[in-house]
Amino acid sequence: MEEKTYLRVQWFLEEPDNYQPEYVDDFLDIQLMFPEFPPETYELSIRIFSDNLFLQGVSSRYLGGKGPRRINFQVPVFFYNRESPLYIFVYRNSYPIWFGKINDVYYHFTRVDLEDLDPSSEKWFFAAYMMKCSAWDEFCQKNFNRSVLLKLVRLLHRRYLQTDSERFLAVSGKKEEARYFAEKILGAYLNDDSYYSAPIAELSIDDLISGEVRWKQVAAKLEKSMPKVVLIAFPEPNYRLDKLQAIKRQINRLRNFCPGIHTTFIFYGHPDFQLFLQECCSEGKALFAEEACIDLNDQSNEEFMWD
Repeated sequence: MEEKTYLRVQWFLEEPDNYQPEYVDDFLDIQLMFPEFPPETYELSIRIFSDNLFLQGVSSRYLGGKGPRRINFQVPVFFYNRESPLYIFVYRNSYPIWFGKINDVYYHFTRVDLEDLDPSSEKWFFAAYMMKCSAWDEFCQKNFNRSVLLKLVRLLHRRYLQTDSERFLAVSGKKEEARYFAEKILGAYLNDDSYYSAPIAELSIDDLISGEVRWKQVAAKLEKSMPKVVLIAFPEPNYRLDKLQAIKRQINRLRNFCPGIHTTFIFYGHPDFQLFLQECCSEGKALFAEEACIDLNDQSNEEFMWD
């Protein structure tokens, strides 16, 4: 039977060798066990996350391309709920290579089997890209429902895999919360690109349908700035019948308008606005794919969980 890389994990029983910051609750003693030390390995690191995918601890070892079969880590742990599982990612030369999960940590070593990470998987995407961007820091500062976490990870992972992603996304919830999520989390992530980024553009459907802002002026400005993300506010959950045709006209213009490379339009507003748009503006084709809608008030029992 082929030997595989695995971990041995326990709570650290002695005083740590290094300085212990005041915000650290405890230390984990982790041993990374190799059948054979992988050649040309210059750095190994461990990142530990809660089941909400909040970072709990990180530790790195810098090597000279050679090393023993066992690598020891003392990992500081921040505010860990011991009743919840931990997700453990192991990085080699700064790339996520292995993943493990432990439900209970004891004061004696417990073996944690590691799986090889598939670069097309949600886990690899999260560890390689999603958790490193500023938008993830913003997400972790808010107490969103776990079903929102599930939707966000799946949405961004799907966009990472697809070459032809959805151009229209929707975020619904309380006014300020929906705007924050659309701009600081979803919009910031989509705009976080070292090759091409531009200021996030903002529009309000009320300005467009009232005539206060002319479409030709809006289109000209967007074509000049070539934004990757355009936020569109829907301040009201419903609109009077005499406004429907004006809204349909603006939606059709947006369907046929792409001012920049892979421009994404993020609509945000009251919890019912996307249902209103789907009903009045679909015309045979839904404006939003089901997977492209994030309801911040979602209280469903579907929770995020990795095995």
